[in-house]
Amino acid sequence: MSSKNRVVISFMVFILVMSLFIFTAAIEYNRSYQNHIKETQDTFRYVKINLENVITSRMAAIKGLNAYIEINPDFNQNEFNYFAKGIYESSSDVVQSMSFLTDTKITHIYPFDDYKSIIGVDLSLNEEQKAWIDYAKSNQKAIITAPVNLVEGGVGIVVRIPVERNNNYFGQVSIVFDSDKTLKSSGLIELADHYYVELSKIDELSKLERVI
Repeated sequence: MSSKNRVVISFMVFILVMSLFIFTAAIEYNRSYQNHIKETQDTFRYVKINLENVITSRMAAIKGLNAYIEINPDFNQNEFNYFAKGIYESSSDVVQSMSFLTDTKITHIYPFDDYKSIIGVDLSLNEEQKAWIDYAKSNQKAIITAPVNLVEGGVGIVVRIPVERNNNYFGQVSIVFDSDKTLKSSGLIELADHYYVELSKIDELSKLERVI
């Protein structure tokens, strides 16, 4: 065999080996990439479920309070404390406060000593919160709003749950979640250390999606 043929054959073998190497590497890269995508999707799904559970579990716990208010419309602060304390103390520190609005005015709050200064505040007169207070009142549907500049100071995630009496709007329970603690509890803060995370929600008033 001539030296020229040996060079050609060696070159062809080299090309074949490199092609096999590149093909194998491409398959392995694709497999690793797909696994990474799945792991990321699973992580995001886990955080999403955690965040939803943190909020919806407290909303479900309100049912007993709602039923009590419907039967006892003249309930006092001590009676409100009885229901609110159990929800507040089982919240892993994510619930900042709970209040009841008779119509649109704050008449009961927990913890009372920390937030008693806002008793009597009519949130329908607060320009930032008015639209959401009116939405819960008019539509008689629970609504989650975030971020909210709170009348007591700070920023929170607020869940408003209307309460009916004799099939008519009577008031609403408001649960204020500490934004940072809620996001941390869900695992979102830790996730944001490794990924770019952007939160968005559908604005119930405008029906448009907005970043929060």
